[in-house]
Formats: sequence, structure tokens, C-alpha cells
Amino acid sequence: MKTGLWLVVGAALVFWALAGMLALQLTQWLAASLPQWAGKLPPLAQWPEPSWLAFFGVDPALLQALHAGLSWLLEVLGGVMPSAEALGSVFSVLSVLLGLLWAAGGVLLLGLGLVAHLFISRRQRRRLETV
Repeated sequence: MKTGLWLVVGAALVFWALAGMLALQLTQWLAASLPQWAGKLPPLAQWPEPSWLAFFGVDPALLQALHAGLSWLLEVLGGVMPSAEALGSVFSVLSVLLGLLWAAGGVLLLGLGLVAHLFISRRQRRRLETV
């Protein structure tokens, strides 16, 4: 039972790490693309897609939704910080925050696994004492 628990925790950590890497790659790609867009954002159809995104076979409808969300975010941030360089620094800070969120999530998953492990151990010990 404990082995199964740690297999599940390990699989969750792998998926968490992949999601974190994907979010970080998207953030870094966007931060690198911002200086090219100084002044005005190109239309959504002209936004370049990262080359590594083709490997995952992402649905074009999902990309359109992501483009629309990023466009909205850049418009909102553009009112606060009109320069692309300032937006680039925001995305640099966002990269750090994503890293911290990833680490906190990993620690949380490991902590939950440890609590579940201790719970299973206590339960098995009590079952042996009653027998």
C-alpha cells in the first residue's frame, strides 16, 4: 500500500514538474518576444508560436484561447506599464514566481505523501495490535 502511495506521489510530481517547465518556457518565450513587439502588438494570427510547442501537438483552439488571454493580459499591463521593456521585467518576475510556486507545490505533494504514509503506518500498526 505504501509503495502504491509513493508511486502515485511520484507520478503527480512528474506531472507537476512538466506543467511547471511548460509554464516557465511559455513565460520566457513571451518575455523574449516582447521587445519585437515594442509599440504595438501584432494581430493574434501573426503571433509566432514557440518551435518546441509542435512537439506536444497542442490543439489550435487552445492556442487561440491562450493568445486571447495573453493579449488581454498585455493590454491590462500596457495601461500600467506602457513600455515593452517594463513588461519584459514583469515576465522576468513572473518566471521567478512560477519557480517558487512550482517548488511550493512539490513540497506540498511530498508533505501530503509523507502524511499519508504515516497514516497508513499507524493504521497497519493498530490493525496488528488488535489481531
